[in-house]
Amino acid sequence: MNKRKPYSSGFRDSINTFIARRADEGKTIRTCTGAFSTFDEFCLDQEIYTPVFTQQMGYVWMKARPNESNRTREDRIYWVNRLLLQMRENGFEVHPTGTVRVVDKFAPHIYSMEETERYFHAVDSYEVWRQPYFRLVLPILFRVLQGCGTRLHETLMLRKEDVNLNAGTLLLKETKTAKERIVAMPNNLTDMMKQYADKCFFMKDNQSFLFSSQNGDSLRDRFIYGVHRNILQMAGIPFVGGGKGPRVHDWRHTFSVRAYKHMHDSGMDLYVSLPILAAYLGHSDITATERYVRIAVDVYPYIDDTIGKHLQEITKEAGK
Repeated sequence: MNKRKPYSSGFRDSINTFIARRADEGKTIRTCTGAFSTFDEFCLDQEIYTPVFTQQMGYVWMKARPNESNRTREDRIYWVNRLLLQMRENGFEVHPTGTVRVVDKFAPHIYSMEETERYFHAVDSYEVWRQPYFRLVLPILFRVLQGCGTRLHETLMLRKEDVNLNAGTLLLKETKTAKERIVAMPNNLTDMMKQYADKCFFMKDNQSFLFSSQNGDSLRDRFIYGVHRNILQMAGIPFVGGGKGPRVHDWRHTFSVRAYKHMHDSGMDLYVSLPILAAYLGHSDITATERYVRIAVDVYPYIDDTIGKHLQEITKEAGK
């Protein structure tokens, strides 16, 4: 196993302190170490040898790089901003950069009900060679993604202590916005989680990952992406590729569209339903959630008859 190259810029002590604090709190560090390595190299290239970071330096750091994906750019800026915020609180002369969000230009795949049925039939029959344990893990993992609309990484970071079987809820700690939130499981998912607990929880302590390999390590995103591709093939759902899916993350889009449709069909006003959906999904404001409503209109055109101009009015108010 290759060891990470030590940080050597003027920010090395603060980076190491940041990582050590996360580790002490039981939080994953692999999501930030890559961003900090890139930042450390950037500081060396810019000859930044003291822990001082100006606004002008931030402009250079935030620029998109050749062949850099939107996700990679968002992540590196996000983690360094977190670092700079912590350093500023500790009295360092640094200027936090803020974060960026690059809006995808393609439409996500919204799974149809028929595709959903075929997909989960494939999930329930999927086998990992010489790993029978995954016959228990994968069906419940993918149903959390589909039934709760959670992001893959925050789902993989769930631990046994984060599951409340009595309330039927999950506590998400490792979130994109660094804010904990509770999500409710549908009744049928809660029942499945109880069955999963009966079969697996006796092997786990409270800090154990909810979805792990047989040796207890958290599952890797890349592994789940590979499983997803195989499941799509088994289910007869064409994979386009090139970032156009259908992706694992499209279950979150599908959940959001269906959730909004359910609230709309139940007679809930847009002024009420949009903030509720935003809070459940962990969005910092409703402008990020508004995208799902627009997708819902594309999938269910009749919705547009009732929301009309109100969507534009609400998002304008949120942006003020």
